[in-house]
Amino acid sequence: GLAGGIVGCAPGTEKESEHTAGVEKTAYDPKAGEWIPTTCNMCFNNCSIKAHVIDGVVVELTGNPDSSIGRGHICGKGASGIMQLYDPNRITKPLKRTNPKKGFDEDPGWEEISWDEAYGLVDERMKAAIERSGPHAVTGMSMVASQIGSLVRHTALGVIYGNAEGSCSDICGAGVHQIEYLFTGTGNARPDYVNCNYVVQFGTNAGTATRHGYNMTVEPFAERRKNGLRHVVFDPHMGAAGEKADLWVPIRPGTDAAAALAIAYVLVHEENLIDIEFLANRTNGPSLVDLDTKRIVFDEKTGHSLYMDSDGEAKPYDRCSAPQLEGTFEVDGRQCSTGFTLYKEHLKTYTPEYQESITTVPAATIRQVAKELGEAACIGQTTEIDGVTLPYRPAAVDAFSGITRHKHAFHSCWAVFSLNNLIGSTNSVGGFCGFDPICNGWADDNPTMSWRPGLWEPEGLIDCAGLLLAFPNSYYKKVYEGDYTPTTMGMMELQPMSDDNHFEHIAQAHPDLYRTQAAEVALCYACNPIKWWGNYDEQAEIFKNYEYVVGIDMFLNESSYFYDVILPECCYLGRPEPLPHAAG
Repeated sequence: GLAGGIVGCAPGTEKESEHTAGVEKTAYDPKAGEWIPTTCNMCFNNCSIKAHVIDGVVVELTGNPDSSIGRGHICGKGASGIMQLYDPNRITKPLKRTNPKKGFDEDPGWEEISWDEAYGLVDERMKAAIERSGPHAVTGMSMVASQIGSLVRHTALGVIYGNAEGSCSDICGAGVHQIEYLFTGTGNARPDYVNCNYVVQFGTNAGTATRHGYNMTVEPFAERRKNGLRHVVFDPHMGAAGEKADLWVPIRPGTDAAAALAIAYVLVHEENLIDIEFLANRTNGPSLVDLDTKRIVFDEKTGHSLYMDSDGEAKPYDRCSAPQLEGTFEVDGRQCSTGFTLYKEHLKTYTPEYQESITTVPAATIRQVAKELGEAACIGQTTEIDGVTLPYRPAAVDAFSGITRHKHAFHSCWAVFSLNNLIGSTNSVGGFCGFDPICNGWADDNPTMSWRPGLWEPEGLIDCAGLLLAFPNSYYKKVYEGDYTPTTMGMMELQPMSDDNHFEHIAQAHPDLYRTQAAEVALCYACNPIKWWGNYDEQAEIFKNYEYVVGIDMFLNESSYFYDVILPECCYLGRPEPLPHAAG
């Protein structure tokens, strides 16, 4: 059947050879059965697909060309979803532990039980824990690869039990999402591949082998490459992106920030290839900073940050007609400089020669990339789209896992994405744009379900929409007005500029140290939390100390050794309704 399927997928007709003689050309009739549109769930991109079903059996998966989510493409992982559906090792019935001892060396003694008994056990244990200790006695865990499922888990616990706290995988974009929030108003951003002419990537294979909406971006990226887009990749190893790039720049791991700051140095101090209008009017570069306190100066009456106007008077940002981007001034007896002036001074350390000793990237390469990037940005030019004149900046700098899943991720991403601000390409045509920051209401007569980034009034800065549900969010409010004393298991108070409860497992292990309430019941949805975090022994002790652990999954894994009851998860290909698109 496999041989017949492979031959049957070959285009055209060829003469039989000794290898194909007598082999059936198709494993099934391509005209039989029906093609059912649905969505893939082999990763969080949720591409639109079609399933070929014959006599109730899925025999083939393809992309859906009628949808922009995937653009008719399907990756190898998505095509293999049939294996997940028909895997003989799938859990198909609820299981209950019979051995009270838990550990990697202990057989749980699984016993099949009915769905009613399984649901009853889960409900009983969760209600009892909440009655004893409140909503925080129950926690939930889920995996970033199934974001829709994570939302369902998170929302269900909140609606049913009044609990909305949970932990997430700590391998996601701990730095990249936060900088994208601050710069673009949304937690995900990417180059405008359709209109871009120059892309610099740091530690990412976006548009080539991976990243959000890969099947949506690979085709337009390839088309632009064919039509002249220049592609530069900073990466310690030659991955898929570096292999196909116009210029691959090997770099010492963990030193990307130095290289990015050196590119900024060249743009600002050597080539003067910066978008002054963008920096003065679309960033807080003109904000006056007290040189003694290093804090932004605010107007006492309005509470708004002060800018220096062209008439020599310091004014609230929203009353300043011509903000001065650079300069040092005396304001009410205080010596102040603009934020951009301090940034420019800070860059003086990061010469191409200085970074070479850190990154191993030749100074000449840094100067070459900086000059090409600045010239490709077409600073000052505009374009017209649907009758609207917009800034045209067809150059972008992008990054992801190579720098955001490592130490100092926030600062590295800050240095890299700031380059887009310098050339004015942030949220500009052809530049680095946030996606899905705005929803004007759902199509099913529900106009109240709408959102758009707000405004942080004290500084006139764009707030952001949440990463998953895209509800209004404000990091500035958290930083300026938040209490940094941990009160929750996720200890989000210690990391106000984060989306994920990365620290819950730490607080669960040491509740007395962090003065947090340990959870008593855990619900693990489609994940393997013991494998997420490196210290297996510590995680094993944590899971032993839970009063009760519920697992929802299709397969047994390392964490299953510590579950008390397991509910079989439905494969996405077996659902009566498809999962919604996270990016839709």
